[in-house]
Amino acid sequence: MRRWGIVLLAICWPDAAFAHGSVPGLQGIYWGMLHPFTSAPQLLALLAMSLVIQQRLPQSEDMFHGFWVSCLAGAGAAALGLSGHNPDLAFTLLAIAGGILAASAIRLPFAALLLLGVCCGLLSGYLAWPDPGAGGDMMFAALGAIIGAVLIVILVAGMIEAAWRATNWLWLPVAVRIAASWVTAIAVMLGALLLRNMK
Repeated sequence: MRRWGIVLLAICWPDAAFAHGSVPGLQGIYWGMLHPFTSAPQLLALLAMSLVIQQRLPQSEDMFHGFWVSCLAGAGAAALGLSGHNPDLAFTLLAIAGGILAASAIRLPFAALLLLGVCCGLLSGYLAWPDPGAGGDMMFAALGAIIGAVLIVILVAGMIEAAWRATNWLWLPVAVRIAASWVTAIAVMLGALLLRNMK
């Protein structure tokens, strides 16, 4: 018991916190990882794609690989100067399409699933490229944004799949389809607002 008391005391002992990264600019990755949460259309598209991937595992693994590879390609295209366009409407359309696919649980051919993953990846990578600044900082921020988008997909699809395998709850696939219908409804309302603001 005395040993555990010493361990607890050592853990709770106040001291200086050395939490700063040792690589200059590395904090840009952490800030970049939050970037997908600042864009509602992107977040909705990522959620819809996560639900589609989870429903169609293991066939949808290639869809995920196409997504993350396309993220890098989209960021590369933005870095080469193909920037200045707002992808919000495209993300919203992807969210609607992905949400409808997940809500209806329609089985799609491999090419269609891969196309959905590639489109979402290209847009996510394109949006990940930050406003002009120091080259190293831009790279770190873009990498963080890509990691954040990929993590959202992995965590949402992975947690649902892990829960399904661990429990085999019969209502879980229904809950996924309901969540997909909510994503679709929110995306439709968001799309209406975007189109209204474009007039």
